[in-house]
Amino acid sequence: MTSIVNEHRRNVDVQVTNFSVRELVRMVSEGELNVSPEYQRLFRWDVESESRLIESLMLGLPVPSIFVATNEDFTLEVVDGLQRLSTLVHFVDSQPEMLQTLGKETALVLDQLQTIEQLNGCSYLDLPKELQLHFSRTTLQVTALTDKSDYDVRFELFDRLNAGSLKLTNQEVRNAVFRGPLVAFLHEMAELASFRELIRLNEERLRDGTLEETVLKFFGYRHNRSEYRGPIKPFLNDCAKKWRTDFPETKFRQEFTDAVKTLRAALDGSEYLRTGYSFTPMVPFEAALLASARANDDGLTPTPKPGWKEDARLRAVSGGGHNTPGKLDERVDRLFELLSGSNPE
Repeated sequence: MTSIVNEHRRNVDVQVTNFSVRELVRMVSEGELNVSPEYQRLFRWDVESESRLIESLMLGLPVPSIFVATNEDFTLEVVDGLQRLSTLVHFVDSQPEMLQTLGKETALVLDQLQTIEQLNGCSYLDLPKELQLHFSRTTLQVTALTDKSDYDVRFELFDRLNAGSLKLTNQEVRNAVFRGPLVAFLHEMAELASFRELIRLNEERLRDGTLEETVLKFFGYRHNRSEYRGPIKPFLNDCAKKWRTDFPETKFRQEFTDAVKTLRAALDGSEYLRTGYSFTPMVPFEAALLASARANDDGLTPTPKPGWKEDARLRAVSGGGHNTPGKLDERVDRLFELLSGSNPE
């Protein structure tokens, strides 16, 4: 047991450094410290929460460490500490482009403080010069997972530290951990108008990586199916790691766009919905995309009969607890039959 623990410990390499507020803000503005776009929806602190952090730093109170991961180009990726870091930038850097990055229109003005009430109504530029210097030289601890740590460890760190009420989805974590050509490609495919027109989801799911994960599943199931034994999270992690910087982009793009086109034709250009559903049921939808790709492989023009999405056999293998390799195969096989013109049950 000790040897197993030691083996895993060898995969983890961290460095702890103290950075001043001034240096952290500079690193963000110059792109050295990356606040991933996947995190932007999570910057939800209100003015009172932001103000309390600024006051705590002014008073010298301890603030939790910011966790980052080191990328191959030696830039740093924020893992945990988005709210703290974004608050520092919001308070200190009033440049329009930085405010826009944070989704803010104006610099932070402190409010609702009770310990140093005199700071209420003050922005950073309103502070006396000596207080500006004091605050900008205040240090925060940054714990960095170095580039020597493998990607499984990086994913685990992101996943564990983002376990609170504003938890990232698995795909948002992948988008941050495996950032590179593949993630950019997944974003591109997820933004295709023809793809989005097939799906109806609420606004939150449209922004939380669901579409990118659907694209990744499509390629994972088609090209890495032999490795899928369940559960889905480690399987998709392995796919993202495998293709992070090296994948057949032209082939993948053609396969996906062709599958979308074929499914659109089968749906007569409408969204994939079932009776009684307000939103697209993603489990059968993912299988429908794969069945459409198989139809393209066979040179088949889909001719589904009315009611094919309501098929009883399809519904039986598409409910909760059916995201297993065997049920996936059953779904895809049945949808291929339905697209080929089989009578729905």
